[in-house]
Amino acid sequence: MCGQHGGDDGQSSKKLIARVVLPENVRPVHYNIDVVPDLEKFTFAGHCTITLDVKQATDNIQLNAAELTWKSVKVIQGDATHEIDVASIVSSYNQKDEVATISLPSSLSVGEATLVTTFDGILNDQMKAQEPLLCALFLLFILVGSLTIMNMLVGVLVEVVGVVAATEKEGMAVTAVNYQLREAMDHLGVSHDAKALLSKKQFCDLLAHQEVAAVLQEVGVDVVGLMDMADVIYEDKAHDMKTFANPNADQIAVNLTPTMSVNAGLSFADFIDVVLNMRGTNPATVKDVEKQARVQKNATKHLLDAMLESIRADLDQMRAEIGKIQDESGSDTESKEEGGGTGRRTSKQSLTGGLTRCLSEESILN
Repeated sequence: MCGQHGGDDGQSSKKLIARVVLPENVRPVHYNIDVVPDLEKFTFAGHCTITLDVKQATDNIQLNAAELTWKSVKVIQGDATHEIDVASIVSSYNQKDEVATISLPSSLSVGEATLVTTFDGILNDQMKAQEPLLCALFLLFILVGSLTIMNMLVGVLVEVVGVVAATEKEGMAVTAVNYQLREAMDHLGVSHDAKALLSKKQFCDLLAHQEVAAVLQEVGVDVVGLMDMADVIYEDKAHDMKTFANPNADQIAVNLTPTMSVNAGLSFADFIDVVLNMRGTNPATVKDVEKQARVQKNATKHLLDAMLESIRADLDQMRAEIGKIQDESGSDTESKEEGGGTGRRTSKQSLTGGLTRCLSEESILN
């Protein structure tokens, strides 16, 4: 019980199994072990409850034990509880085979029983393995497991250090750009107060200055590309201002005018944010894609509006010319012959039909 069970399988089994084979009249079914270590004294206190399956009636139970000091032992079967004298276990202990024998005052019947023990033990580094190969495999498992956990912890540590380093580097870049741009704006006489706003002209003039351009290039900003994006930046700022003023308005179909784009200003904090967002090393985000789509839609809308205004101007000019021709033809009608008048009426009808078609086309465009 509580050890290797089974009989002798021959000469090969004798070589592999060097431990003592316990009798099979009592077999363990379930262990419930609680151990409280004392690392200062290198000892431990234990409590063990073992569910037993009694195959044959017996008055003793054998189990493997080593370097244990028994505190209490009892066996429970049904309503009967057998308190075992600890001294009898100690006196019958087989030191060589490390087998403890629990003698019962009365025999256990076939069925289920419970063994409850409390004990103290010693924490040491003396392994009790009987097979050197198994001992070597166990040590190898401990070594490989330790190395694996160490590598995992190193990987996590490297990832954390990388994230912290990137965050600190970003903070240092923001601080450096903030300080250098403030100095450059002071030299140029441009205010960088919280309430001061940079107009579109001031924005372009500031980027054209050599000192500011050098600062921006140090952090990876394409100054030429940033100047080309000035219209987009200020239109986007005007879009944000209009959306803030009227949050119920459609945020996609926004009518931006040149006046709004020019009058919208950037604070110094907005200017720093625009500069850092325009670095070439920044990854594209969903916000950037949405902004690009909005810019394309606004550009297309402006182009269509310009085309429509041009068509309207051409139609107005055509309408004026047709009216002038009608007035001239009406004044000459009485001085011409009736045959010639018929031809002029035909020409007038043709011009009138052309005017009707032009007006129809204008209504379709609208």
